[in-house]
Amino acid sequence: VHDDSNGQLLPAQAMALQPARDGSHYAAKLSGAGFTDWGAQMGVSLRAPATAYDASGSYGVRFLAKGSGKGWSLLISDRASVPQGGMCDASAWGNESSCYRFVGQRFDVGADWQEVVVRFDDLKLMLNPESPRGLDKTALYDIIFNFYSAEGEAFELLVDDLSFIKETEGECL
Repeated sequence: VHDDSNGQLLPAQAMALQPARDGSHYAAKLSGAGFTDWGAQMGVSLRAPATAYDASGSYGVRFLAKGSGKGWSLLISDRASVPQGGMCDASAWGNESSCYRFVGQRFDVGADWQEVVVRFDDLKLMLNPESPRGLDKTALYDIIFNFYSAEGEAFELLVDDLSFIKETEGECL
């Protein structure tokens, strides 16, 4: 999805990796330019139909990424940020009770594959980073890769091996 500014977005796709990367043959790809309102997004719903996914046994997510552009953030929706969660007001816009107020964290990409680790405890409300609201990891809905540039900068993102980091997989602190 993307904002209504004059940008161009190539359809998100499963891009064949030539050569394959550590046994992985495809990565999700999003690319475009010219979006200046809130940007462009590619995401995954954790359950279909849209019901809550309990990630309470996890302390974060990890993924491999490469690409271009300086405006990337990972957003995660929970029961407080989507209408199906029953806590936000889908008809309101721009106030604390409105829907689509995601928690997230910025990340950088480069020309080479890199692992990105995002701890749930580090996620902040993107529209108000000073807010105490964090992620309710007992009711997740979507994981979204968002690109925003006020100047409409060109962007490309390849994502592979998105996974939850389980509490049992090592140090959580």
